[in-house]
Amino acid sequence: MASEQFETIEELLDSPKFVQWVKEGKYQDFWEKWRQVNPTKEDLLASARFYLEQLSFQQPELGEGEIEDALQGAWQKIEQQEAPVVDLNAQTNNRRVFLKFPLRIAAAILFLFAASWVGWYLLSSPYQVYRTAYGETEELTLPDGSTVVLQANSSLKVAKDWEGAETRLTELKGEAFFKVKKGLGDFPVKFVVATDDFNVEVLGTEFNVLHRKTEQRVVLVEGKVQLRLEQEDITLAPNEMVQFSKEKKNYEKIEVQTAEHIAWAQGQLLLNNTPLIEMARMLTDNYGFEVRFSEEVDQSQKRTSLGLIPIQSPNELMDYIAAIYELELKKEGQVIYCSKMN
Repeated sequence: MASEQFETIEELLDSPKFVQWVKEGKYQDFWEKWRQVNPTKEDLLASARFYLEQLSFQQPELGEGEIEDALQGAWQKIEQQEAPVVDLNAQTNNRRVFLKFPLRIAAAILFLFAASWVGWYLLSSPYQVYRTAYGETEELTLPDGSTVVLQANSSLKVAKDWEGAETRLTELKGEAFFKVKKGLGDFPVKFVVATDDFNVEVLGTEFNVLHRKTEQRVVLVEGKVQLRLEQEDITLAPNEMVQFSKEKKNYEKIEVQTAEHIAWAQGQLLLNNTPLIEMARMLTDNYGFEVRFSEEVDQSQKRTSLGLIPIQSPNELMDYIAAIYELELKKEGQVIYCSKMN
């Protein structure tokens, strides 16, 4: 593992394992073991992850290919610089040190330049990006006075200035509960929540949007919304939910009790015939854990709670899952093992 010690942010950003771990959630076991072996490098890991996430979400005007070409060109110029004059009679080790040192300085300068460019772009961008970490929720007030509760492990991109725009456009990754005010004065009438798979258009209403890798749905509390898909448009009435299936490439519209879908915005949980696998999804999506079930556990078993359950931490959620579904949960690092009670 000597080649994977990762002493700098640059080394982490150059690692395909690190990039796929941050962007796609792969190599969980590898990075958990790496963190255990390198407990003093938590700050380094966090800094590299933050830097990569910012680059991933804040897409600049230049295309990815153009940025890659520019960086490659910069590296080529560094490598083509005339080598420093060295004493040919000096020891081989000394020559290596003198040759590597200017390149290290150049690499540091290039990295600082890239970081400065990203900082400038964030400040000059016409968009504001809100982001929550695992286990964190945040309540936001948008420029028109509308409010949003952003679920853990989610991000919302909002234009800083809506005046004169055709729509009040937001872009969501994750989950959020919206209370949208009707457009007044200089603000446009239409409010849009855009995801990778559908757009939600509203005039003034309360609704919840969930857009994760494994599940996508929209729940309307009050008002009226219209979902725009590639194939057709869907209109929702209060207490209706549209749930999408990426695998089957279809959707289902049903009536629901909205309380169970928005309780999280008040830090609570309400189970209504809720399958165990959905509770596991919460631990994964909202807190970053990988859940592993033993063979004897029925992941489709369902439970209903008698009332609202306060949830303030992943440990509390694990305790409730264990009690309600009569299971034993054991946490080891970022992995939770789920088995039947003995």
